Amino acid sequence: EAEHAARVRYSLDDAANVRGKDVVVYGGGDVACEAALALAHPELGNRVTMATIDRVLTFPKKRNKDAVENAARDGRITLHLDTKLAAITDARARVHTQATGAQRDVDADLVYVMIGADPPVAFFQKLGLALDGDWNIRRYVTAALVFLAVYSLYALKKYPETPFAFPF
Repeated sequence: EAEHAARVRYSLDDAANVRGKDVVVYGGGDVACEAALALAHPELGNRVTMATIDRVLTFPKKRNKDAVENAARDGRITLHLDTKLAAITDARARVHTQATGAQRDVDADLVYVMIGADPPVAFFQKLGLALDGDWNIRRYVTAALVFLAVYSLYALKKYPETPFAFPF
């Protein structure tokens, strides 16, 4: 992958910028399905192969699953289920069917790895969205105030027995 990094992508910004290419989309979720469908739009002239390790498309929404299956029936997408992406070479991608052990080389000008591992954190932050695990001054102050409130309730409960427990 490292030596062919210019051909490997982890997100699809705009399918309209990809025209007349042999494209492999690796993944089996909603994002992979939507990317494959966008890239397979007839006016773009792409030849799209979608490969996923799943034996059936179980993760995408029904509408995405149905659309991909229809596109595969229509010949707009070549769908490989129960398949792993084994290697990326100069102009191809090698896929490995898990059940049979068969390997097949697929033409691949671009490979989109859509396995859900890299969320677009920078994009979310640019939009001003707070992410779980994102600590800022407001969150620290809130945590401190909640701690003081809980401690004060505990101290009030113990007050008659320990008069100096409240508030500290």
